[in-house]
Amino acid sequence: YWQTQGVDELPASDGETAFARPERADQFVLGMEQQLGGGKSLRMEAYVKNYANPRDRYENLLNTFVLLPELKPDRIRVAADAARARGVELSLRGGDGEHLDWWGSYSWAEARDEVAGRKYRRSWDQSHAIGAGLLWSRNNWDLSAAMTWRTGWPTTDAAIDEDVPDLVVTGPRNAARLGNYATLDLRAARRFQTSAGLVSVFLELANVLNRNNDCCMEYGLDLGDTDEFELESQDSLPILPSVGITWQF
Repeated sequence: YWQTQGVDELPASDGETAFARPERADQFVLGMEQQLGGGKSLRMEAYVKNYANPRDRYENLLNTFVLLPELKPDRIRVAADAARARGVELSLRGGDGEHLDWWGSYSWAEARDEVAGRKYRRSWDQSHAIGAGLLWSRNNWDLSAAMTWRTGWPTTDAAIDEDVPDLVVTGPRNAARLGNYATLDLRAARRFQTSAGLVSVFLELANVLNRNNDCCMEYGLDLGDTDEFELESQDSLPILPSVGITWQF
């Protein structure tokens, strides 16, 4: 595959004034699906993607969840010579063929940049991920639950230089990781068939167990009597309810 940069993808906010050359990706995918009987099916897929001419991209080294990332001092340019992604996914699905459907999956993956002969994790590198869910439907009701667990996102360590107190130094890019992420989400929906179309009312609860999942790193530098550099993880959203209505006509 060859992928050119879209006219709306020029990172002008990071100072770029010229479009990058096209990226090339050689992709190899092997998939297998097996019917196991009783309404169950097993699927396996493995892939390798080798990237040549990866375009430069801009990331925030420490805190990736900010409103104006290009204004933060930890903004960096990643100029990789090449990149590679590979992984394996196993998934199992089943149900009673009428009211209940369920699924489960496991995946292993890695994504690496190569810079000057060294390999670094890409910021979306995810070593392990497990997912499971079920859906029950009957009499215009839909009840579902979904569970997700995955390895934490890569991050970078940082600390004040022991020899230069007002200088903050960082470790290798993305060599550390945030804590593992886990969530349980629930959803209930009721459908109403009206003369004006199909109306659905739903209630969703995200992160039902109110788990404190790491989302990002927050940092601050205090140059007072004792120079201190604070770097700590921040939690993602707590339990979050949402209510909505959809109308199909």
